[in-house]
Amino acid sequence: MRDVPRSTAKTPGGEAGPDLSSDSAETLPELEAVAGRVKWFDATRGFGFIVSDDLEGDILLHFSVLREHGRRSVPEGTTIECVPVRLDRGLQAKKVLSIDLSSALPQQTHSSIPAAERADRRAEDQVAGEAVEAAIPAERPELGEGAGA
Repeated sequence: MRDVPRSTAKTPGGEAGPDLSSDSAETLPELEAVAGRVKWFDATRGFGFIVSDDLEGDILLHFSVLREHGRRSVPEGTTIECVPVRLDRGLQAKKVLSIDLSSALPQQTHSSIPAAERADRRAEDQVAGEAVEAAIPAERPELGEGAGA
């Protein structure tokens, strides 16, 4: 396999990574467009992988090729049609043709409390009723001097 010169770009996490949006990417030999599903994507590191039935091996998906679709990341399970290139380290998406989020897996919540046990704030507001103004005395001898001030 021949060496292919590649430029680098910083990922959102600050790591150096391949930048296929540069002019040098135009000289890379393209394969036929393929569709696949996002295996995983780490938005902090700026890359993930696509699995396709049409090719052997995962396809690296770098955040730089998502930009023209107004995205910096994609959720797991998303169907992506892309044009891959074969580099010395494997396959990489050179261009994303389409993104179908309808196949994406539901995003996990970041709470350690199960959804069924979380408070329903709207229901609590309805039960509590409207807020009422109350006057708080500046001094209350039973609490000590200066309480409420």
